[in-house]
Amino acid sequence: MTQSSLKIGVAAACLVTVAACAPDRTPSDEAYEGADTLRIEALTDADRSSANLRGELGCSFTIEGTGTVLLAMGFVGDNTPAEAIVRVAGQVQRLSSDDGGYDDLLDDAEFENAAGYEVEVERTSDEPVGGGESPPYPARISLETPDGDEANADGLWTCGP
Repeated sequence: MTQSSLKIGVAAACLVTVAACAPDRTPSDEAYEGADTLRIEALTDADRSSANLRGELGCSFTIEGTGTVLLAMGFVGDNTPAEAIVRVAGQVQRLSSDDGGYDDLLDDAEFENAAGYEVEVERTSDEPVGGGESPPYPARISLETPDGDEANADGLWTCGP
């Protein structure tokens, strides 16, 4: 065995050792901060179709590796609160916005319900990630449960038709 072959073999063994010791994290784990067990879960097709959210246009929050975790709808040019759904601990929570309709969802949005769940979405950049009529923007979602548990995650906020 030549000296260069030996160096390559040792380097490969070191990489295998480091990879074996690194935690196995999915993109959705890396997106979260805060509580270890509280997760905002992906909405199912059944969740979305049975929600019957009222509104002309909507917004969604998507976490890479998880999927769409919040769906909101509102009326354009109307002060009727927008409606939203989010899934937490296996249960869909129906929420409404603090302010007006769709127009108030575009940059930042706050939702709550009578059970005590609070959700806030805040765009973290004015630069869209893609193009088109309704490009997604980098954003952060924050959830607080009635018990005071919190979860925060980075993702994409997309609003439009």
